[in-house]
Amino acid sequence: MKLLMSMALALVAWFSVPNQAAAATIFHVEDINPDPIDFFAEGVAKKTTFTYAYKFSFEGIANGVFGAISAGIKHLETAICLDATCSTASNVVIAGNTYSSFFGLLSLSGNYINDLAGGTYYLVVTGKTSKHLPGGFAGLLKLDVAPVPVPGALVLFLTAIGGLGVFGHFRRKKNAAA
Repeated sequence: MKLLMSMALALVAWFSVPNQAAAATIFHVEDINPDPIDFFAEGVAKKTTFTYAYKFSFEGIANGVFGAISAGIKHLETAICLDATCSTASNVVIAGNTYSSFFGLLSLSGNYINDLAGGTYYLVVTGKTSKHLPGGFAGLLKLDVAPVPVPGALVLFLTAIGGLGVFGHFRRKKNAAA
């Protein structure tokens, strides 16, 4: 069902773009909240190379899924990166697997997220439309974030500090009475 909804959003985005000449490159950054899920969709004019970066942050450990489906976009790629441009291979945390149909009429890119440490990341979607037709894509980012567990040693330490405080209180009370 989610796949069909994503395909429908990609087609709507594709047809919503006016048939006009566009700038050669688009770079766009937007904040999203993927806990538990966030959807996005964009339409892209013809003759355009684009990079859309969706910024997200979380604390804890996350598992989940990310991806995009497109209509009329060649070389659709997705990745979870440390910066908005995915400028170097060392900035790519998880690369998406890409599948394209004939001439990029329908493309899909995505992957699973396993044990991703908390922090700030970018879901980066890149691609290129043809010189004759506009394109569009729709995607999602879903995270299941587990909170950072409190170590047992911390509880033991706080109990010990509390015990020393109680012991000191009774000792001061005994000395004051004497």
